[in-house]
Amino acid sequence: MSLCRQMLMIAGLCVVASVAWAGIGDGLTEGLISAWTFDDGTANDIKGRNNGILRGDASIVEGKTGFGVRVDGPESFVEIPHGPSMDGMRHSFTHAAWAFVEKSGDHAGIMFKGELIGHGPKFHIRLATISATNLTYGSCTESGTRGEIDPGIQARGGGEVWINSFNVYNEGEWIHIAQTANGSHIQTYLNGVSVSVDDGAFEELKGTDPHPLLAPYAVFPDYPLILGMALKPTGATSIDGIIDEAAIFNRALSDIEIAQLGDFDWATAVRAEGKLATTWSTIKNGAGL
Repeated sequence: MSLCRQMLMIAGLCVVASVAWAGIGDGLTEGLISAWTFDDGTANDIKGRNNGILRGDASIVEGKTGFGVRVDGPESFVEIPHGPSMDGMRHSFTHAAWAFVEKSGDHAGIMFKGELIGHGPKFHIRLATISATNLTYGSCTESGTRGEIDPGIQARGGGEVWINSFNVYNEGEWIHIAQTANGSHIQTYLNGVSVSVDDGAFEELKGTDPHPLLAPYAVFPDYPLILGMALKPTGATSIDGIIDEAAIFNRALSDIEIAQLGDFDWATAVRAEGKLATTWSTIKNGAGL
């Protein structure tokens, strides 16, 4: 095949790729580790990396988009074993999920990964309810220290950053909850926008400013990612409700991307991503590249 024809075929692929991505978030799947949509009636990861297990009475029901998973009580949750791809969250991350909270609880997990929720630097993912109107977020560093200039803040909080937001949601409605970390700061979101902090390990900080948290972040490889439950010293704490469209990334999504994420069609995006890879392979082999 002539060099000219090869170049024309590659140019054509670029056009196809740009058109495909323009309709699905302009590359929002970049850095996606796993996503769980439940639309196939299981808790499998649409990327095929980190499949989940329905525990107890957890069941597939109508969700925010297509199907979701119903969790009711501490014995009803989704367990997702730690996989090597999750180690990608050591230097930056995004955690996100839709949740319909019918009944909240004190530190009741929507998405959780770690040994305990709070009580020191013992968790990687902390997306949970505190009450019928209040939410809590957070993550921890691998070293157990945050690395701020002020040693007093370090001594009070160690490597555990917990962030509470009061009067920001209501039971009986869908919420999109997310947090990101870019290597130096953590940011928290609700329904596509930065959520105001009312209380947390950084007592001096309020409002929607990002909060210092230095990588590397602890990913707790010996503990699974859990949807619908968290662990406290007194036992499991869980929501009653539905979780849908849960996702984790190895990068911090931008504010614009977080806003897009709430309405993102994962299934279409991943199918398109696969088709682009197949198309590129076909053209590459056909062109003898």
